[in-house]
Amino acid sequence: MAKKVNTTLEWEIVPPKQWLKDLNERSVVLRTYSKSLNTITEFPQIEIEKELAEYLPTIKFIARGVKYATVWLLFDTPEVAHKFVSQPLEGQKILFLPTYCGKKLTRAWVCGLPPGVEPEWIEDTIHRGLGGSGAKLLNVKILPAADWVRSKAVLTLWTQSAKNLVFPDFLRMAGSRYPVILEGRPPKFHLCLEPGHIKKNCPQNIGRVLEQLIEVAPPAPPLGEVEAVDEVETSKKGNKRKMGNNGCPPNDPKAAGGEEDLPVKVEVPHPPVAKGRKRKI
Repeated sequence: MAKKVNTTLEWEIVPPKQWLKDLNERSVVLRTYSKSLNTITEFPQIEIEKELAEYLPTIKFIARGVKYATVWLLFDTPEVAHKFVSQPLEGQKILFLPTYCGKKLTRAWVCGLPPGVEPEWIEDTIHRGLGGSGAKLLNVKILPAADWVRSKAVLTLWTQSAKNLVFPDFLRMAGSRYPVILEGRPPKFHLCLEPGHIKKNCPQNIGRVLEQLIEVAPPAPPLGEVEAVDEVETSKKGNKRKMGNNGCPPNDPKAAGGEEDLPVKVEVPHPPVAKGRKRKI
């Protein structure tokens, strides 16, 4: 149908009636996840259609979602849609994640890994540990570092809530424990990774305390300003410290009991005034 809005002509697209039947049950909203970047990224629709080429016969309609990096798919039957909702779709570059039931991505970091650790070792441990919790491990990426103590592995999980997720605090390998930081859960160890550290004696905590003291401490005033303040304070206190026993300055003869020299009056002669008659005008 055509209608005018603000003197401009708009065409309204009305889908066929068979498309509107069971629309909510046949539609799925997926979120695009980049495999190379390991983050949720928005892709153009041409690349999305290339990634979903094998599923196009069952897809009636593809559109960009309202939220960032989402795709709306409309399928033929609700049965096909339920298959896409139950598990993520994996393409060559894009991983399509369903957004039903509040599912979201959660990150985890395994700190202090030794060199030569393979991602498959961590994947096997996490898969066996998650079991039937409903969470899935999507990707494991080990970040290289010059110092092997600071190298870590980034785990991408697909779970409903990080707070309710049963996830280990440490991973044990070859007799050593490696701490795990889960997004949305406060860590249960110090970031210095040194065992047996008391919180107040931890070098990281001491550094933070010193930074706070430096920020809170007032800046010291310059030396010249301090001297000027001392002079003003001594002048305000009065001259009692500079006076002698009789309340006079120390060099005054009155302080020793002598007589005070009185000032001598000097008479200054006035200039002579000319005498004469006043001139009549």
